[in-house]
Amino acid sequence: MRASTGRPAPGSKVGDFIQTWLMGSWDCGVFTHREIAQRLMDTFTGLKIKELAWFENPREKTLKNGKPRARRAKWLPEREVDLVYLYSDHYLDARNPTPVQTDFFTVTRTDAWGVSTWFMCTPEAAGKLIVMDYDNLAIKETTIVG
Repeated sequence: MRASTGRPAPGSKVGDFIQTWLMGSWDCGVFTHREIAQRLMDTFTGLKIKELAWFENPREKTLKNGKPRARRAKWLPEREVDLVYLYSDHYLDARNPTPVQTDFFTVTRTDAWGVSTWFMCTPEAAGKLIVMDYDNLAIKETTIVG
């Protein structure tokens, strides 16, 4: 099963999970609230948290270069949100998979275009996630063809 995020919620609410359009190593996990990440880590095996490093606070009235911010970004929530990156450091090779030992894992495949990664979970973990009923989280069954 593959977990992916829905659209981010604008305004005063930040969804339970936040979708990004980054390429590279950030594609094999999800951004979420710290308390959700901790709850999932307490429930499932194979999950880790990575702290986020913010380069610029969009709430500040002055930019890093000293210039004043033109206006507040409309997409910002009204309150600060403690976000983390949730991922799995258990890797499976799509071309030579071994039996899954954890609830969550990262599948990798190397081909002519480089390395592809997918953040995945077992069908049992997917069933538990669906019951948890989080916002902005879509769980889809996926077959990776090597």
